[in-house]
Amino acid sequence: VSPSRGLGDVYKRQLQSNNDWALLFSYARPFGSKLTAGANLKLLYRTLPDINSGTISSWGAGLDAGVTFQASRNITLSAVAYDLTTTVMVWSTDTKEYISPSFAIGSQYTAQLAPKHVLTLALDLPFNWDGKTLDQRYGTSDPYSGLSGTIYGGAEYWYHSTLALRAGMMGRDLTAGAGIRYKRIGADYAAVFNRFFSTDESDFAGDGDLGVSHRISGSYNF
Repeated sequence: VSPSRGLGDVYKRQLQSNNDWALLFSYARPFGSKLTAGANLKLLYRTLPDINSGTISSWGAGLDAGVTFQASRNITLSAVAYDLTTTVMVWSTDTKEYISPSFAIGSQYTAQLAPKHVLTLALDLPFNWDGKTLDQRYGTSDPYSGLSGTIYGGAEYWYHSTLALRAGMMGRDLTAGAGIRYKRIGADYAAVFNRFFSTDESDFAGDGDLGVSHRISGSYNF
């Protein structure tokens, strides 16, 4: 660096942000006493930083649809299709981005262990055919094609509808947390232990150093 120029002249610090906005039009209705189906029509707006123009933006629209089935008093089954018609994002750079359809199936089991104790177990299996989800692949060794997905599972215990304890997994990540409710006010905490079940995979070089993510949220019901 020249003595006449400071580091600030060479490395200009900037604050950049990206934004995702979605406007949803939703409709759902029951079909009998056990089956419920619905859909979302979504309008999307997205911005990204650009080194040349400062910001680029895009508009898009897509359709999601899903069903739930009450298999028994304690068991609920579900299926969801995201971007069912292939969502198209039109960018201000005159390029188009195509978001391929993806799917998820899930189940939930809820049991009241005692008058003040409720336990819920849940399993969620999202998947697609574009090979972009690297946590798991099914039936193919090609990292860029074939059926791929991530396994989500969790357990939640509530005491007296006041205190909740939670644990689960997101692919190779371990999650844990707790929640509390008092009248209409709620607070929740969650921790994500990144790549707890597998570190330093060839597809995630050095991912064992990502550490723990903490999430805190609050709510008010009215």
